[in-house]
Amino acid sequence: MNPGLRWALINLTLPLAPFVLRVFMDFMGPVGTPNWSSITELPELLFYSIVVCIAILNLNLDKNWTNLESLIRLFLQILLILDFVTLALIYRKGVGLHVWKFTVVAAIIPALIAPFYRKVFEKKRNT
Repeated sequence: MNPGLRWALINLTLPLAPFVLRVFMDFMGPVGTPNWSSITELPELLFYSIVVCIAILNLNLDKNWTNLESLIRLFLQILLILDFVTLALIYRKGVGLHVWKFTVVAAIIPALIAPFYRKVFEKKRNT
């Protein structure tokens, strides 16, 4: 199997398993079809964001980063902190009406950055 595809399957697809399982269980449960708000406020989306951010940050642990890599790493570290704060708010039932926007964005952005960052890192390592 292609190493890039294997990396993507393990680090981008596998962390979605708890989210998919939770949505499936909610769908098959006694309540029936869950609504968009209840799906997007699930802590599993933030779990996905956390796992993908950590996978990206673990790609290049060396200290010889370019300015772009440093900026991406700083952004991901800030996103991790915000993910943990939002998780705490979700677990203590203190979230607002618009938390779903953050959870969706927090899940999508690292998933979009990961392939780009890995490609840049692989290119840098091979040169």
